[in-house]
Amino acid sequence: MKKHPLHLTLSGGISWKSLTMILVVSSQLLCCSKEKAPALRDEVWVPQYIEASKIKEIKSIGVQETQHGGKIYAWNTYLFQLEPLKGIHIYEIKNNKPVPHSFIQVYGAQEISIRNGVLYTNNFKDMVSLDLSTINNVKEISRIKEVFHTAQTNLPPEHGYFECVDSRKGIVIGWERKQHIHATCKY
Repeated sequence: MKKHPLHLTLSGGISWKSLTMILVVSSQLLCCSKEKAPALRDEVWVPQYIEASKIKEIKSIGVQETQHGGKIYAWNTYLFQLEPLKGIHIYEIKNNKPVPHSFIQVYGAQEISIRNGVLYTNNFKDMVSLDLSTINNVKEISRIKEVFHTAQTNLPPEHGYFECVDSRKGIVIGWERKQHIHATCKY
């Protein structure tokens, strides 16, 4: 059988053509292999979610632990402290000391004001008015839609690695630090 003039054989009987094919196929396998699993990180930010259908639910609930306490507003014998994006802590002032009383769940809350027994805050982009006449059972009395142009950020409060936001899980209402998490996103 006559060999093609460019058909060269390496020692050991492998042709250049065969070797080239082996190198091409193996380089494709190496460069196109499945993505490695995200690195396990010592400490990362992890998003906290709420279902989109629940973001407009406003209600009084029991005392909650302050995680990222914000602005404070005094009214009558009460102090109100924002818990950004989650709601408002209510403290009753007894003997000049604030005593935890309850919590108003208002997702997206970033501002607060009170006038004539009505608390005004935002529920993400909507302005809501809440009746404080029954402090243990605060009720929404009005809502003006799309008043605030707040940007919903999907970034954690500090730079570093974080678990990527998955919009299928809901709307981000906060971030918490967790240890030994697989994370690929970095801010």
